[in-house]
Amino acid sequence: WCKATAVFGAPGLEFHGLVFLMQVGSPLMAGSGLKSVLVNMYCPDSGTGKSTTGAFANSIYGNPDKLMLTVEDTQNATFKSMGVYGNLPVYIDEITKIDPRRLSHTLYFITNGREKRRLSKDGSFQSSMEWNNISTSSSNSDIYAVQGAERISIDGEAMRILQFPFDKNPIFNADG
Repeated sequence: WCKATAVFGAPGLEFHGLVFLMQVGSPLMAGSGLKSVLVNMYCPDSGTGKSTTGAFANSIYGNPDKLMLTVEDTQNATFKSMGVYGNLPVYIDEITKIDPRRLSHTLYFITNGREKRRLSKDGSFQSSMEWNNISTSSSNSDIYAVQGAERISIDGEAMRILQFPFDKNPIFNADG
């Protein structure tokens, strides 16, 4: 791991390293007093190491493919997965491909740290899944711009979302 993570010391990979460390430190959120935060890795270009960074950090805790969520997952599956993972980092690939109205709802619940409450058939409350973690995502679109373009209020979500710009780097180029 020391050799593998040394790549984040290369010039231009400061945000890659920061997001990686945030994901690795996700279990520490339990003592923070915060429920959850979303860190989005943004660049309009592909091949900048966004997905690689997300998968690399998830590999510390298990199979990165099984720990990665996608935009094709339903909201219920996303929230159940986050509840099962608890304090482990969650990575959502290409988050801004979610329909903007659904995205706003998803962002709210991700950063709120629990799924919506439900009633059982007898009228009693079912237990809700909860999490306390750092969730990360990648996107080729600015997550704030996507929300703003739809004139959806993002004030609540924006306070709990950090977005870092990722630039092209020859390390992620097949010729580099």
